Amino acid sequence: MKALEEINIFIFDTLTRVLFDTVHFPQSLANYPLRGAGIYLIEGKVVLEYDCPSIEVIRCAKMPLKPDPRSE
Repeated sequence: MKALEEINIFIFDTLTRVLFDTVHFPQSLANYPLRGAGIYLIEGKVVLEYDCPSIEVIRCAKMPLKPDPRSE
């Protein structure tokens, strides 16, 4: 019997200030781990269960940030 693998659920804030749940299955999270707070590009499939939309993540990547010119 295969050991149970856990899925991870994260909540992201969109550009329009809407919170959105994402579901990360073990293989997706192993290949594309989340690395702390930041802006992420997420690719996946939007699913609707119990009138609640979420994204089943296929892959994601942390996006680079421009440096704050005030700190230079």
